[in-house]
Amino acid sequence: MMIASIRNVHGCNPPTSNFSVDNTTPVVNETINFTDASSNNPDGWNWTFTGGTPATSTVQNPSVSYSTSGYKTVSLRASNIWGTGNTETKTNYINVGIAPTAGSIGSNQTICNGDTPALLTSVTDGGGTGVTGYEWQTNASGSYVTISGAIAATYQPPALTATTSYRRRTVAVHGITRYSAYTTAVTITVQSAVGAGVIATDQTICSGGTPLALTSTTGGSGSGTISYEWQTDASGSYVTISGETSSGYQPPAITASTNYRRRTVSLLSGINCYSSYTTPVAITVVAQPAAPSITKDPFDAIVCPGQTLTINSASGTGGTGTITDEYRYSTDDGSNWSSWSNSISGFSSVTGVNWYESRRTATGTGCNTSLSNQVSWIVNPTPIAVISFPPDGSSDCPQLSSDQGFNAETGQLGYTIVTFTVDRPVGASTWDIDYMITGTNATTYAGSPNPLGTTVSATGISSSEYEIEIWIKNIETTTVTLTLTVDKIWDSIGCLNDSDVSLQVVILPLPAIGTFN
Repeated sequence: MMIASIRNVHGCNPPTSNFSVDNTTPVVNETINFTDASSNNPDGWNWTFTGGTPATSTVQNPSVSYSTSGYKTVSLRASNIWGTGNTETKTNYINVGIAPTAGSIGSNQTICNGDTPALLTSVTDGGGTGVTGYEWQTNASGSYVTISGAIAATYQPPALTATTSYRRRTVAVHGITRYSAYTTAVTITVQSAVGAGVIATDQTICSGGTPLALTSTTGGSGSGTISYEWQTDASGSYVTISGETSSGYQPPAITASTNYRRRTVSLLSGINCYSSYTTPVAITVVAQPAAPSITKDPFDAIVCPGQTLTINSASGTGGTGTITDEYRYSTDDGSNWSSWSNSISGFSSVTGVNWYESRRTATGTGCNTSLSNQVSWIVNPTPIAVISFPPDGSSDCPQLSSDQGFNAETGQLGYTIVTFTVDRPVGASTWDIDYMITGTNATTYAGSPNPLGTTVSATGISSSEYEIEIWIKNIETTTVTLTLTVDKIWDSIGCLNDSDVSLQVVILPLPAIGTFN
């Protein structure tokens, strides 16, 4: 008991173990430095570092690192000549984190001048303990600078006019603010501005004509492979013409004024960039020549032979260049024609179908000779009286009237009916005739409808034939001569034939009835 009292008085005691460290929040594989803080002048140290490298140490102030993250416990027992002190254990003293990793971003792009790139994406997010965000940089100014406010995993670049690269690093706080390395940069390749060039030339053509080919006065320009896109406003607004990629373009035949324009396409790395459109080329379309309008004179649909036929005309329309209105006629339904003439002349109608037609010719580009305007007349044949005897369907002998036949009381024959037939003129719907019957040795019956020697007019005949009767007597004893003369015959449109046509019938006496030849 005396010895213990002496130690307490003079401080001759074992150490009181204690320690500190320069960083309680290292990251994996980061070295930290421990410092012995034991009292009573220790001269021996026994350190234990759970999960550390080294796991134990006997130096006074060891350096340690950890290969895994998590909380780590550290123990120290110091000793001196007076003995071994207590074991100082600090549980979960070291909080080992994971260093931030950059991850990866995507992707390289090619864009058109002035376009906005696609969003730069986070292919792999940054990792580590205490990640708080990211930092993006651009070399748009020539060297990399941090983009203010760009702290998300992704980044939307602005519109660009020059090739630019971007990179990202991860920001984490574990005890202190830590940064990952920068990602591999993403490069946005920007094509040079694409030039439209110049096309030619404005034209005027006739409707339905094919314009001259549109040519490239100045070719387009760009940093990629050059082709072209042509547009037309034929539908009312501009639309792209499928398949037309050459510097020149051959328009099709068109029927309305149409504009054409072109733009240049520059293809680089699979990206098409476009110029503005050229000043349009205008194709002005005028109407094709149209024949003079004509009206026939006379205006009747059916006329008679020998009439003078002509036309009235108004000037044609359309066309460009040297323009001529011309006329011609045909008297045989178009089989043969007069020569084309720029003046109108009348002609004498001929039986059949007669025509007059007009046309307009023009020498301008794409202009065709017009279709003809035509008028026609049907020219009825001159009506001709065709007389027959006996009428169709009758017997070869004159017909005895049942009323006027044999008189049993007197033993004498009565009146005999003789009938002539006149056929309807060709082409007539209704017709008229003037005729007279003359004869010898015949005594007409007082009631006969056609007395001898008298001109009779028959009008408005609509049947295909007209029968003319005369009643005679005494044919049993006397030779009778009858003559039917048609003085005039008209058709339904008034065509007149006033040349006499006659048919004579001689009836010989025969017993009882008689015969004729």
